Amino acid sequence: MSESYKIYILGSIPPIISKNDIQKFEKAEMQLSGYNTTIINPINNMTNSELSRNEALRKNIQELVNVNAVYLLVEHNEFYLNSVELKLAFMLNITIIHQPNHIKNKFWK
Repeated sequence: MSESYKIYILGSIPPIISKNDIQKFEKAEMQLSGYNTTIINPINNMTNSELSRNEALRKNIQELVNVNAVYLLVEHNEFYLNSVELKLAFMLNITIIHQPNHIKNKFWK
């Protein structure tokens, strides 16, 4: 049996996470599930009450370096575009999959 293709969902996660933030990542996760893929949803670590924010960030970075691709959510946030995660993905030559605009319009109105 072959190893699954790992995809990390990359999007802006604010210090105070709202229900809308969680839904945005969960919807992307549902879209990407299947086809022998493992989806890494970083918001799961960020909402884990047993982890501090710094511990969650470290865990997310550890998971990011071991993926095959990054799924870049459609967002227009300067901080997000300069994120450590995105820079690291580029530095490690990880495939970047851009979320199509029509998906954003359908699910994130």
